[in-house]
Amino acid sequence: MAKTKDKIKVTVLEVFIDTDNPEPLRLAPELNNILDKTDTANDRKMLLNENEPEGDCDLIPSFKYQNNHLFGTFIRLRPGEETVFPASFLDKKIIDINDIIKESGENSIGTVQETVFFLIKDNILVMSDAYFNMKPFETYLKWLLENFSNTTQSCKLNYKMKTADAIPLKDVRSIKIGENYLSSPAIQSDSQKLKIKIFKDFLKDVKLPQDFAYEDVIDAVLTLKVKKKIVAREKALNTLLRIVDDEAITITDRKGKKVDGSGFKITEVYKIEKSEGGYYNEVDIKHQMYDTARRALDEKVADQG
Repeated sequence: MAKTKDKIKVTVLEVFIDTDNPEPLRLAPELNNILDKTDTANDRKMLLNENEPEGDCDLIPSFKYQNNHLFGTFIRLRPGEETVFPASFLDKKIIDINDIIKESGENSIGTVQETVFFLIKDNILVMSDAYFNMKPFETYLKWLLENFSNTTQSCKLNYKMKTADAIPLKDVRSIKIGENYLSSPAIQSDSQKLKIKIFKDFLKDVKLPQDFAYEDVIDAVLTLKVKKKIVAREKALNTLLRIVDDEAITITDRKGKKVDGSGFKITEVYKIEKSEGGYYNEVDIKHQMYDTARRALDEKVADQG
């Protein structure tokens, strides 16, 4: 069957283990143990709302552990009339992503919103389509650890910050969030969360008038003057990058150099082979992700996106 070229953009994330344990869990082997103990994919299906047993759910359909790293896929399954996901698949332990692409029929139960590939090595997570799927994947990991593991430890995902080709965190002097983004209905509906996570974290170092109204800032361009320690800056910037589009953020250093939010993220674009039928070459994807993770551990990843 003829082959075509396709592209996948991946982002490098860091896994932080939330624990006071002197021996934090190693996510890759722990996650593999959890997944391997499930008899079927249905056993590890996480409903987005427990009151809707036939509603949307998240799932790791396939996984493989080898040489201290875990490679797998992550999907969101949506019920609907146009179906491509056979119900019988949930009775399998491993669901090959190419089988999902190939199969459709009367016994299907829903559609796959999108396919996310991931690889975990040590504290590094390499993930495709991370901007939209980072939070759902983090929630799913926490659910697995809470419900299928004896550990009380949990995890959090953050973007791994660049150590080169970006403004050093110590030189960041201001962060500007664009007017179009702040005025969007999505932000207006969730403005309280934005204020708590960003405004108060950054603005506590800025002298403000006593009658300052946070609500008024939502309708204007926001420039945050940064006078925080490097660790605090990285934490706050990660919070910002998780909920604001890259292009809506402009970071300025003390010399006036400007970059957008993507300048702090480590990304790579893979050229991968796909068959004429649209099937993925998962071996190719896995090897490229492994190389990215290895370079990230050595802090030598350069942005190719």
